[in-house]
Amino acid sequence: INWSLSLFSVDGDAQVLVQSPLSITKAEDRTARIDCHVSGITLSSAYIHWHQWRPDKALEWILYFLSGNPILNQDSEKGKFEADKQLSESTCTLRVKKTKNDAATYYCRHLTGFCSKR
Repeated sequence: INWSLSLFSVDGDAQVLVQSPLSITKAEDRTARIDCHVSGITLSSAYIHWHQWRPDKALEWILYFLSGNPILNQDSEKGKFEADKQLSESTCTLRVKKTKNDAATYYCRHLTGFCSKR
């Protein structure tokens, strides 16, 4: 069984985040790698967020990170998502592991700040 990821570009305030390729298809139990190329920001000090959207569901926040280990959504399946930055390539990468029912649109986003629930 194959599934696919649809990816789109995200623009904002002279910052450009471009995801490529635009579509990925992987067999079940594989790892999908989604790259987000960044310009107009200092990637080493940027908070990068990843979101997942399925047509029948609301936009879901997956994780964010500055450096090191990402902060994952507590409702995410443990070990499902990984993320990192390749500073020399101005790229952020999301990996979706052990693919099964993960067909969705994935968005990368840069935020200068964020809110947390208390």
